[in-house]
Amino acid sequence: IVTGRGKHSIMDHFDKNYELEHQISGTNKEELLVDIREIIESANFTYIRQREMKGLGHAILTGRELVGDEPFAVVLADDLCVNEQEGVLAQMVALFKQFRCSIVAVQEVPAEETHKYGVISGEMIKDDIYRVDDMVEKPEKGTAPSNLAIIGR
Repeated sequence: IVTGRGKHSIMDHFDKNYELEHQISGTNKEELLVDIREIIESANFTYIRQREMKGLGHAILTGRELVGDEPFAVVLADDLCVNEQEGVLAQMVALFKQFRCSIVAVQEVPAEETHKYGVISGEMIKDDIYRVDDMVEKPEKGTAPSNLAIIGR
């Protein structure tokens, strides 16, 4: 997890919370406490600090030494993707396993709003799966190659 100055709450969020456990212990929510403990104990979190805030691309590069050549996901806490079926990240992992290449999630946006997003150009190869030829970050109005905006993954 890449963090920055003053972002201690992220590390605290995934750490054992003795105060919360004490409050929940002995209540009707104690069974939730067992679930929380299992999740926390089953995961290992590694944090690296982005020393300069130079944007998302720089944050991703900051994590490079931890990730190496292994597959990874970019998950932005302020950009939630809600889906009625399988979660977006799970779909992306499945696509990675199938195609063995970088995967980016996109969504259609109104043409007049494409200047607010990174937008892809590419060819649909099947069932809303595109081979991306190019990405344009916040194109000038009227110049976007498509209305497929990159979302927070």
